[in-house]
Amino acid sequence: NTIKNVLKDSANYILELDNAMVELNKVLKDGESISSSFMSNVQSMSKELGASGDEVISSIAMWERAGKSLSEAETLSRTTLVSNFIGDIGDVEKAQQYLISPLTAFKKSAEEAIQVADELNNVSNNMATDYASIAEGLNRSASSLATANNTMEQSIALIGTAKAATQLSGETIGNAWKTISLRISEMKDEEGNLIPKMAET
Repeated sequence: NTIKNVLKDSANYILELDNAMVELNKVLKDGESISSSFMSNVQSMSKELGASGDEVISSIAMWERAGKSLSEAETLSRTTLVSNFIGDIGDVEKAQQYLISPLTAFKKSAEEAIQVADELNNVSNNMATDYASIAEGLNRSASSLATANNTMEQSIALIGTAKAATQLSGETIGNAWKTISLRISEMKDEEGNLIPKMAET
């Protein structure tokens, strides 16, 4: 029975890998192809980050669907899996969603994406809050906070501080900062000039 179970598990693993590769090939852009070292890189990431091979490949495919090149997708997949692991998110797709908004809002490259995960981890380790809640808040407010002239680090600190002080959900805090920052960015003085934005005050 043990041998049968091992063989069955191996067959399932190979099938899951094959299905993930089929999905990845569907979203590859013109001119992109899988290199001979691709599976070796996948196996390395899988061991290092505690993810299954099909999770790694599926994460790469998700970033391809989001418009990234294969090279960028591989880099962003690593950051996504790191974020999922250290943030105890438990959902690779959600971990990706938590990165898309801040990367766009603060104009971070694929190589710089790890800065978001590092800062989220740093704040969650030093305040009475958790990684996933700050990430959720940032996901909802990054664009507005960036428009109000806040950096990524300042934005994460604002959300972390609010979470630690109120213990409200990341969703609630993110929506609150979104509203506040939008209002501040539209404030004008008596002469009709825009008042300096948040980070400039």
